[in-house]
Amino acid sequence: MADYFPYRIVTRRGDLTLIWRPGEGDARDVLLVDERGRLLAFEELAPLREHCDRNGWELVRDGEGTLDLDVVRRWVEHPGVVPVTAGSLLEAWNFFEDLYHSVKAGPPPPSRRPIHDSAYEKLFGGEALDPTAGEGAWTDEETTAVRELLRAGLALWEHAVRGPGTSTVVLMCGLPGAGKTTHAMELVRRGYVRLSIDEVVWQRLGRRDAGLVLEEEAYDRLKEEVRREQRRELVELVRAGRDVVVDYSFWSRAARDDYKALIEGHGGRWELIHLKADRATLERRLEIRNGEEGANSVTVNGPLFNRYLADFQAPDGEGEQVVVQHWNGGPVCRSV
Repeated sequence: MADYFPYRIVTRRGDLTLIWRPGEGDARDVLLVDERGRLLAFEELAPLREHCDRNGWELVRDGEGTLDLDVVRRWVEHPGVVPVTAGSLLEAWNFFEDLYHSVKAGPPPPSRRPIHDSAYEKLFGGEALDPTAGEGAWTDEETTAVRELLRAGLALWEHAVRGPGTSTVVLMCGLPGAGKTTHAMELVRRGYVRLSIDEVVWQRLGRRDAGLVLEEEAYDRLKEEVRREQRRELVELVRAGRDVVVDYSFWSRAARDDYKALIEGHGGRWELIHLKADRATLERRLEIRNGEEGANSVTVNGPLFNRYLADFQAPDGEGEQVVVQHWNGGPVCRSV
């Protein structure tokens, strides 16, 4: 009789435990699915054990494995910044291969290329992430190939646990100059729809800088008008199952809570990303940005920046992911 093992997946939204069955002989390892091909995932062990008992599956109760996908996800987004072990990435790679062969629907796996084979061998050797390992370390090209492969696996995981057609909405949060739009555009390249008030305002003003051609009150009224329109558009996108990034400042907790409830109320799921930087970093970035042109370079003068700084309510304990920005270095990412 085959053995079945609990396999715990750690994410920032909570843990889920799957049922893993190692292959016998030449058979592949698999993650168990239901009769419709959906991944069996349990928030608690008790219902998992009951499910195994009903189906006559022998659960090895002291053989639970664990994979922290939150660490893997953060490394994929910020390699070289977020600490991760070669063992964690190897475990994730093998897990995603099992997942591709277990679920019946979802995004297809990326094509396996020779660069993946060489990267896997180095990862298996344990020195892939060690820059002093010489030929045993990953090249930049291998790192990029692995990130793409793991990103595809993470997309499949999201599809497997939330089902097809469920929208993910990323809420960007931060002061002017924190890098919200840069992060949002990375998501656009991955297929997200971006909602930006600044983009629409810039178009309506004839591609002119609102910070230079409108008084503060008029600017606020126009932004609120666009915000209402985009709120309706967001609901339509969530209902259609589209992934969205809302490129706002979300300066108040009330606004964040409002959008979370809106998203959940229409069947979507949210992620809150707080781009955080000290005042000196923000001021240096704004000094550069104020000399540029374009929808994402709205002029923010000293008094307006002080107002934003005074009013901003930094998220704390709201399920946020914090990305700390430094003027002379890359981002450092941590989850809360």
